[in-house]
Amino acid sequence: MQPIPMLGLLPYIYLMYQYNSYRAYAIFLNGMLYHYNDKNLTLRYYDILCNAFIGYYSFCTTRQPTFRAGYVGFVSFLLNNLFFYKFKINEKHSYIIHVLFTQWPIGYLLFNEVAHELV
Repeated sequence: MQPIPMLGLLPYIYLMYQYNSYRAYAIFLNGMLYHYNDKNLTLRYYDILCNAFIGYYSFCTTRQPTFRAGYVGFVSFLLNNLFFYKFKINEKHSYIIHVLFTQWPIGYLLFNEVAHELV
């Protein structure tokens, strides 16, 4: 179980209930499922695949100035995995990087998208 990344998913609850965002539901539920069962590779790849589809959908439907947050999240995810698996950085540091530079920027991007859909 990975409690730090699970806590990093909490802002998605706001998007789920305030804006009834199906993408936030998917990210939150898949993230909680994987980060609770972090040894299951099938859940890991399913979470990554779902997030990739959500990111692709967001990229194709919305081009906004805050989209840089999506690039930060994507590049951070790739670099964090590289550093964790190749250079063996500390697991807790990897989790903190994942929350601050992957989960939250993508949550910020999703927040801006759903907030502008209502306008």
